[in-house]
Amino acid sequence: MKLDSFISEIFRIGRFSIVGALATMIHLITSISSASFFLFSIQVANLLAFSVALGFSFLGHYYFTFQSNKVMREVIPRFLITAMSGYAASAGLLFLLDGAELAPQIKLVLAAMMVPIMSYIINRFWVF
Repeated sequence: MKLDSFISEIFRIGRFSIVGALATMIHLITSISSASFFLFSIQVANLLAFSVALGFSFLGHYYFTFQSNKVMREVIPRFLITAMSGYAASAGLLFLLDGAELAPQIKLVLAAMMVPIMSYIINRFWVF
């Protein structure tokens, strides 16, 4: 890999991280405000927040992270599959680690570290 390609990839990973962090903040703000101010149940607040954050994440990655020129109607289904696969992988890892003699916090951190790495690779080479 050439140096300029390597540097470009590092910046892309940085943009991916920024969009992910902002999507997480949006999720938290939306879920907390929905539950607190609008008195939605936690499940409804979380679903609403996930949907809003997912929309932000898609647009952020499409325009900012990957600066894609692919047609959106082709990219959206792949993005949704990737997002749902990330959740499934996280849940699967936690299921596999259920019997491991690790603190629950360690298990959650491992799952939280795995999903962004997996998501970046799939988004980079298949979605966008």
